[in-house]
Parts: sequence; structure tokens; C-alpha cells
Amino acid sequence: MALWSHGAPAFSSSQWLGLVSFMVHSLGTLDSLGRKWRGTESKKLEVQCDVSPVSDAVGCHAICWGLSTGFHQVQRQHSHLPGGPCHGDGLLLDCLNGTVGQNVLFKTTLPSPTETPFSTVSWRQEDINIITSSVSDTINPIYLGRINLTRSTGSLELFNLTLDDSGQYDVFIQPQSGFPLTGECTLHVFVRVSNVTITDTSDTTYPLEFSSSVSLSCSVSTGSSLSYRWTNASSEVTASSVGVQLDHGGSTLTILNLTRYDRGPYTCQVSNPVSGGASESLTLNPSCKSHNPTLALTF
Repeated sequence: MALWSHGAPAFSSSQWLGLVSFMVHSLGTLDSLGRKWRGTESKKLEVQCDVSPVSDAVGCHAICWGLSTGFHQVQRQHSHLPGGPCHGDGLLLDCLNGTVGQNVLFKTTLPSPTETPFSTVSWRQEDINIITSSVSDTINPIYLGRINLTRSTGSLELFNLTLDDSGQYDVFIQPQSGFPLTGECTLHVFVRVSNVTITDTSDTTYPLEFSSSVSLSCSVSTGSSLSYRWTNASSEVTASSVGVQLDHGGSTLTILNLTRYDRGPYTCQVSNPVSGGASESLTLNPSCKSHNPTLALTF
């Protein structure tokens, strides 16, 4: 789709308003098309803004941003349906993982800094504008002191991450002439794992072989989006193992009808995409069940 204004007379305010109104009504068509794009190769909306008059440039750039925004919102809604891929698009690479309290760099794929400064660079998270940099910088107050924009590449660094920083990020770059450049990617922010501990939560103080069951609980002091892995000595314990149950997302291990081969030692490993940790080992001591043998004497 191309929007040409080169050589055309400057549009009046009412004409720009009418064109924007047309764009808004067109989003329904974009949405129906978007439903057909799921599972197919990513498609891009191409909006050309090669303009001469200043008035045309301002209006056209606004429409480019609006069309790109509407298109990517529709594309994002359908690419993140259940089973949809998580990937970057355009100027940005694949999904990024960050750690609470640390920094992350949204690096664009532009090969090198430009000799001519961009006309506009704008970043947003979901529907929240982060920064728009043109003649001057307009920064959202909640991001003051937390961002650093490299105007020559459009890259953005975000400092002191919080869990609320997770989400979709979009960049819009308008060069001095030619096509606008856009990109999007998803940031996932996690809390680091710390202090992994195993606790025996069984009701039985002295478990008996062949008749007692034991429950072990794995916990952490801090961490988010956790994955659990249990080992008995050097062997991994899984839900498919005989006489074993894994509950509460894998954080609780229950051993049914304990035997001497279930002594351990047991270790719990906890991880997320940015960190991991392991507990100290715990060994079980099941007692042999007494059969109360009877001694028979013969005279």
C-alpha cells in the first residue's frame, strides 16, 4: 500500500482529517486480513512518504505512523494468539529477557550510525509513549532518568527494570527522506532465583519402608516464572517415574510406598530464563518394617 504526496498540492486540515478518518475505518479491514495471516510468513505494510512541502510532510508522517501503528497492532493481536510465535519484527530482533534491577538494550538492526540525523525517532511500550525525539525530546515522566536513546541508530536502553516493563515495544524512525522504518519485539522481565530450599512436609516422622509416603517441597526466597527439576542422586525424577507424583507446578515431590532405593540424596534445581539455583541435598531414612517373627521351641 503506498501513499504518494510528491508533487501534489498541500492538503488542507479538513482533507487530512478526512484521510485520518478513512484510516480509522480501514482498521476493521486490516483486522479481518490479520486473521488470515496467522501461521504465515510475516507481512509488512509499506507506506511511502517521499514529500516536498513541509505541510505535506507533517501530515504524511503522522499518517505513516498511524497506519504502521494500526497494522502492527492487528498483526500483534493475531501473532500472539495461543500457538502464535514470539518473534521480533522489522528493525528489532527476537524477544528479549531482562532481570529486575538490571538494564536492557533494544538494539536496532541498522548496520551503522547514519550520517544524516533522523527526522523523528519514537518508542513506545504497548499503548504508552516512552520518548519521541525530533527537534526536541518528549519523554514520558515515568521514564525520566531510566532511558538512553541513541539517535544515530534508534537504539534504546532501559535502566533499572521492573516486572511492569514486560510487554511489547515498538520503534518508529522517520529518515529525512524515504520510507519510515518500524520494528517491534517483546521484553520479558524476571526476578532472579535465590535461596533454593527443600523441606520435608510429610506427616510421618519415621517413615516405614513399603508403607509410608514422603512429600518434599521446593521453595525459593525470590524468583518468578519458575521451572523445577528434581534429582535422586544423579538421576532425574520425573512425573513418569514409578511411584512418584509432581504437583504445584513441579515444586512438590511425593514418593509413594517408600523403599530403601528411594533414600536419595534428593536435590531440587530451580531456574527461569535469566537465572538458576540448586538446593542442598536431602537424604531419606526409611525404617525396615518389622515382621514380628515368632520363635518356636520343640522338646
